[in-house]
Amino acid sequence: MSQGVLPSASPTTQPIPSRPRPVRTALAGVRPALAEAWAVAAVRRGLLGVVLITVGSLTPGYLPEANPVHAVPGVALLQTGLGATLGTAVMLLGVGLLIDAWVALRPSRSVGLSLPAVLAIWSVPFLLAPPVFSADAYAYAAEGWLMHHGLNPYDVGVGSLPGPFADQTVMVWRWTPAPYGPLDLVLNHAVVDLFGGHPYWAVVGMRLPVLLAVATMAGLLPRLADRIGVDRQLVLWLALVNPLTFVHLVGGAHNDALMMALVVVALWLALQGRLLLAIIAVAAAAAIKVPAILAVLAVAVLADPVLTRANALSLARFRPGRGLLDTRERVLRTIRRGVVASVLVIAAFLLINLATGLGFGWIPGMNVPGMVKTMSPSTMLGELFSQLFYALGLYDLSWTSVRVVRTLFMVGAVVLIGWLALAVAHRRPLASLAWSFIAVALCGPVLHGWYLSWGGVLLGLSRPSRVMVRTAVWVSSGLLVYIAVNLAWKNDATVLGAVAAGLIAWRLWELDRTFAAEFPGEPGWRLLVPRPGDVARLSPLGATSVRRSSLSR
Repeated sequence: MSQGVLPSASPTTQPIPSRPRPVRTALAGVRPALAEAWAVAAVRRGLLGVVLITVGSLTPGYLPEANPVHAVPGVALLQTGLGATLGTAVMLLGVGLLIDAWVALRPSRSVGLSLPAVLAIWSVPFLLAPPVFSADAYAYAAEGWLMHHGLNPYDVGVGSLPGPFADQTVMVWRWTPAPYGPLDLVLNHAVVDLFGGHPYWAVVGMRLPVLLAVATMAGLLPRLADRIGVDRQLVLWLALVNPLTFVHLVGGAHNDALMMALVVVALWLALQGRLLLAIIAVAAAAAIKVPAILAVLAVAVLADPVLTRANALSLARFRPGRGLLDTRERVLRTIRRGVVASVLVIAAFLLINLATGLGFGWIPGMNVPGMVKTMSPSTMLGELFSQLFYALGLYDLSWTSVRVVRTLFMVGAVVLIGWLALAVAHRRPLASLAWSFIAVALCGPVLHGWYLSWGGVLLGLSRPSRVMVRTAVWVSSGLLVYIAVNLAWKNDATVLGAVAAGLIAWRLWELDRTFAAEFPGEPGWRLLVPRPGDVARLSPLGATSVRRSSLSR
């Protein structure tokens, strides 16, 4: 046989087995993951909680009077006084079960369990149900219906087109411009057309892009966790299995899921060094909701190989030396890259605006949410001062108190975000971004539970301390209970809601005392001091690929 000539296949040659297709391989793992998750008692308990919350969503609290779901057998009973009270009790029990199940699935107890499978199981009861704990999805559908008829939601309110879509929208939002970005309005239009302009199924269909967004985050967040060396179970547990995030995004069908999915995509692309695509993803996220533009600095840092290598060496506790930038150099480099990336994001954002043809009506629309008083810290403090000044006879101060306090809080948020950008972003870009989102949510004139999902989705990637994780558990549970009590108030069952809130708080207190020591915290993130030969094994953001098993949880 001459050199370089391959032998011909003989009749006895065994055929080469075909490689499994990636999609088929992925689908083959879905069924075992679902079966494994279903075998866990806490997962089934959480599913029962979601079913009970779904039943509670059929009470009058957030269900419009003009809604086809009233024709479903049994729903009419839930519209009566007794039925609404029973539905409220069922809903409150469901909230308690879901919180209990979430805590039972904490990272130390769910090792090897597929949390995306848990999300899939828990999402099933919500698929055909009306929006939970919110009426925003009805407004989304009404805005899409406006566009279907050639009207611009930035120019006219949904009430200008009478009919079932307008009737389902909360009265206060019927004559206001849309407060969302133009890309969100285009998606709303597409969903309304996809479901044939049906007033109910178009609303339910708003979950379709949300489910795709949640699936995207469920796929990319573990990969981000692996790249930066944090526990992927903790990341998913805090971000998506979290009842506050899960109920509001999947149950409420809020467009915040789309915004955060695009932000997560941008972070992943930045880690791959694809800065331009990451910038486009940030611009698209901002075209859903404007706060997403805060992600531009984190993207600029993550996409810079010099900064990521410097962070890796610094976090590995190497002494400053050759190849390691000092703090001043890193800050200046971060600022330069941030400015350039910001210019590009603004340019891409403007192009998206122009491409939609809807104009810039989202700018005045940003003031719309502030028309309704919520539990935001600035509004509550402003109201307190307003009542105090009114009682003292200082009427001019009473009228301006809320506006002044809101302004001071927003200035405080700008200062905090600026400090995070200068002092934290160059070494911990994900932590800086997570806390910037939280600052915007807490210091804004309006606060809804789903606003905290912005920072909550990224909190696990910020290497949270044990105290921070436990605080997140209490805050997430507390806000979900608050919105459940609010539904009880709407159903004239406030006393029932208060009793349930006390019982859930007591149960959470008992759980906190028993599992506090199990929460991953600072010891779990302690980096090993590598040998010189281990430098190549550093991840781009600082964690070594070798970790002691005792510190992995």
